[in-house]
This record gives sequence, C-alpha cells and structure tokens, in this order.
Amino acid sequence: MEELAVEVFGENGAYYKAFITDVFEEEILASFENEWQQESRFPFSQVRLPPPESNAKADYQVDQEIEVFSRASEQEECGWWKAVIKMIKGEFTVVQYLGWDNTYTEIVPEERLRPKSNMPPIDKNTFHKVEVEVPEELRDAKIENAHKDFQRSIGAASCRYVAERGVILAISRSELLRKRSAMLQEMHFRNMTQKALLLKRTEEAARQLECTKLQTSTGGITDEFSVREDLMGLAIGAHGANIQQARKLEGITNIELEEHTCTFKIYGEVRLLIIAFGFIQHFIKIVG
Repeated sequence: MEELAVEVFGENGAYYKAFITDVFEEEILASFENEWQQESRFPFSQVRLPPPESNAKADYQVDQEIEVFSRASEQEECGWWKAVIKMIKGEFTVVQYLGWDNTYTEIVPEERLRPKSNMPPIDKNTFHKVEVEVPEELRDAKIENAHKDFQRSIGAASCRYVAERGVILAISRSELLRKRSAMLQEMHFRNMTQKALLLKRTEEAARQLECTKLQTSTGGITDEFSVREDLMGLAIGAHGANIQQARKLEGITNIELEEHTCTFKIYGEVRLLIIAFGFIQHFIKIVG
C-alpha cells in the first residue's frame, strides 16, 4: 500500500498521510490512516507524493524552514506543518509554526522534524488505473484472495473487486498497467473458473461427507439404484413430485439424484429405507 501513499493538504495548512483508493480525471479518492477522516475525493492540486526517504541525518540550521509532525487538537491525527527553526539545543529544537494567526512556538525532538518538502502536486500521469469487467458467472464466486495473483502479475499496487460495477479495479504507478491487464485478464478468469469449480466440488464433497456421518451416527444406511435415461423424467415426476412424496416417508432423512448418472441415493433407517426404495421403483415399473 505504500506505493499508493500520498499527502493531502488540509484546510488548516497541514499535510496528512492518506492512500489512493481510486483515480478520476482530475481528482483522486483517498482514505486516511486510522480512518480518522472519512474517505473523500480531492483535486490533484491538493495532493502530493511523500518526499523520498533518506538515511542521511539532516543538518538543521536556525531560521531554516522545515516541517513538523504534529497536530492542532486531540480530535485529529498528526500531519506535517510548516515551521521555522528558532533555536537548536542538543536533541531538541524550538520551532515557530508558520501561517498561524498567533505566534506559536514549541520544543520538539528531532524525530518529529523533516526538511521542507518540495514535492509538486500529482497529475493525471502520477497514478494509473484500469477497470476489468468480471464475467457474470464469476461475480458471486467466494474465492479467498481471488485477485492476488492477478495483482502481482500486472504489477498493481492494489487490486479489488467493486461489486456495484462488477469490475476489478487495479491501481499502479506504472503506465504499463493497462497493457499487462489486457494481456493477462483472460488467463486470470480461466483460473478463477477452475478455482470456483474446485470450490464447488469441495463443498459438495464436504456436504456429502457430513450427510454420511449423520447417517452413520443415527444408525442409518444408504442405498442407490440407477434408471434408464429415457425414463428419468417419469421417475422423477412433474416438478419432482415422486421424489417429494418419498421424502415425506417417516424415517427417510434424504433422497438425492445424480442426473448425469441417472442414479437415486436414499438415506434412512433400514426398515424404512426398504419402503422408500420400493416406492420409487414402483414408479419406474409403471413407466417401464
């Protein structure tokens, strides 16, 4: 997320750390650390990148313009305020804040100081975004970290699904973002389809295992039989009427139908399972 870090100019004159969450023609949408302020849109002219980090120790001088990490009240987060150094005494520095109606000085430790930032405002070429439409059949797929590999492959700093628009929103500092996403999105959706199918099969296997455990714990058993494909419709009955009647028999816990193999599976107590078994076979005998 640090690749999407910016500093937003506040009405009080301080710059606050935020993170880009969307990019528009002349504005950005940004969220703030600790959510101390709601996610909001800001014009490019009000946003700048953080200054480059430096391992070199700053050599501060009296009357030098600097920035101080501080806050005006307990209700807001710390931001970077303009100030000038008035006195240096050991590890502590006396600063005077600039742009305030009243003269205000403060003694601050050196770790809360940094040289005055000369970073210009961002523009339309600072951040790049792409929106990739997600196929309808994949929009409800509950796949953990569904777009993590896609994000890494296209070099995006963030990649998230926007449900109300049905798109993947990716943001990066690289202008190659759009080209990479166009090349790799088809492969990504193919992988998602395979993962969704595997997840569905896993859930079905877990459900069947749970059903089997339930039958075993209650002393029940299962039985199954197959029907000729051309007789399946008559065996099932209109809107599944025949199966619904069999499910109502006392002691029958479940009846499943595997349409691709034309197989009926019946779960229940031994005595009543035989009754249900004969019940369904009765319909098959009639139509056969």
